[in-house]
Amino acid sequence: MGTISYYFKEIKNARLDFLKVCSDMFKGKKEKCVRKTAIITSAAIIFMAALTFVWGGSQSLGGITLLEVTPRIITPNGDNFNDKAFFKFDTSLTGIPFTAAIYDISGAKISGLMLDDTEKSLTWDGKDQSGKAVPSGIYIYQINVGQKTASGTVVVAR
Repeated sequence: MGTISYYFKEIKNARLDFLKVCSDMFKGKKEKCVRKTAIITSAAIIFMAALTFVWGGSQSLGGITLLEVTPRIITPNGDNFNDKAFFKFDTSLTGIPFTAAIYDISGAKISGLMLDDTEKSLTWDGKDQSGKAVPSGIYIYQINVGQKTASGTVVVAR
């Protein structure tokens, strides 16, 4: 699986290509092309999310393995049921240099991931970097250890 930035670049390029063709076909009807382009872009992002959801098994990051992300759909409402996503590893992350972040579907960084008490899991509570609850939607995680990257999706449902 490639990096998140690669996927966003490809979707953006396809969107721009389609918008140009559409504009040529529907001269003077820009809003019609923008709507069609938005639909195609959304479909591409949902398809990418579905692939990572279906094939979201363990991912090797060199000397460690991301075993699972659970739950894939979180409902952060304070009832202590599916309020956080857990990114579980096969070994402690203590002393291992890594970066981990959550992005929205436009590619903007939303938040980092926190190391939990077991030191074998990272968590995300459905909040942005300033502590505000994020809206419902599809969010993309990316975890880097050295040159290896694990990525996939988490859905927030409110």
